[in-house]
Amino acid sequence: LMEFQNFSQVKTKEMLDQNWVKSTKHIKSPNIMKVATMFNQMTIRFVELILQEEDLHRRAKTIERVIQIAQKCWTMNNFSGMLELTAAVQLSAVYRLKKSWALVSQEANTVLTLLSAITSRDGNFKIYRTQLEKIPAPCLPYIGMFLSDLLFIDEGNPDTVKGLVNFSKMKQIAKVILKVKELQKTPYVFSAVPAIQKFLTPPKLKTEDELHAISLIIEP
Repeated sequence: LMEFQNFSQVKTKEMLDQNWVKSTKHIKSPNIMKVATMFNQMTIRFVELILQEEDLHRRAKTIERVIQIAQKCWTMNNFSGMLELTAAVQLSAVYRLKKSWALVSQEANTVLTLLSAITSRDGNFKIYRTQLEKIPAPCLPYIGMFLSDLLFIDEGNPDTVKGLVNFSKMKQIAKVILKVKELQKTPYVFSAVPAIQKFLTPPKLKTEDELHAISLIIEP
C-alpha cells in the first residue's frame, strides 16, 4: 500500500527530460525519488531481518520465508516488491552465507531462480514485459524498466528532424508514460496495518558496509 501510493503519485512531468537523473531530481521528480528510496529501504530491511538471526537454521528459514513472500508478491502482480525481496537475498551480505544457503530447500532455490528470471534484464526485460501485458490490474510495476525505456528513447533520438519536431520520438515517449498512467489507475484494496508498516520502515537502517560486516561475523 505504501509503495503503490508513492507510485500512483508520480506525475507525467517527472518522467520527462531525464529529470530523475539530474542534480535537481529531488525537486523535479520527487515521487520517482520516493519510489526509488523505498525500493532500496525495503531491500535493506529484509537483509537486516535475515542477518539478525544468529542461529544458522533460523537464518536459513528466514531466507526461505523472504523468497516465499517474494513469490506471493508475484502472484499479486507486485513486481516491485518481488524484485526488492529477490534483491535482498542476492545482496552480497546474504548471498555469501554458504552455510545458510546449504540449508535452504531446493524448492525455495527453484522459486528464486524463477522470480529472478522474470525481472532479468536479458532481452531488455523480455519476460517481464510479456507478463505486464497479460496480467489484470491492480499491479505495482518495477518502474525502473519504464525509466530505462525513456532514457533510451531520449538519448537515442533527436528532438528535431530537419528543423521539425520529431513526432516519432514524442509518440514513443507518450506510449511509455501512458502505460505508467494506466497502471496507476487501479489501487490495491487492502486495509493498512500500521504495525506492519512501522516494522518495515524503522527510523534508521544499516548501510551495506555495516551489513557486510555483520555477515562476516556470523559466517566468517
